[in-house]
Amino acid sequence: MDLHEELEAARLIYVEAIDNEDEKTELEYSEIIDQIAKQLNQKTGMSYSQWYSSNEHPIEDLECPNEIIADVRDFAKHPKGFTKEVAESWNEHLPFNIHDKLKTYGMIGAARLNKIFKL
Repeated sequence: MDLHEELEAARLIYVEAIDNEDEKTELEYSEIIDQIAKQLNQKTGMSYSQWYSSNEHPIEDLECPNEIIADVRDFAKHPKGFTKEVAESWNEHLPFNIHDKLKTYGMIGAARLNKIFKL
């Protein structure tokens, strides 16, 4: 398994831990993700934010509906508690399915909000 696959596998476990409110596993995998990201950064010479910006998620800058913009901004800044259920509650205000764009939740999904919406 290469580092990118390890990172993706760790992210999935991390998100599941957040969804299950398993703080011990969440903390453990947060540290694992940091270590893998550091290894990737050493190989590429990029910072984590540069790597994340250049990965498979384009910047979309979509308009965020007024009904949910406050929540979206809050979770983009403070991702704790950002779950699939929270995202689901936004779908009725959006012209697209938010789950198709996020694919993960928690810290990683909340970071994606900045690329999806103009905040």
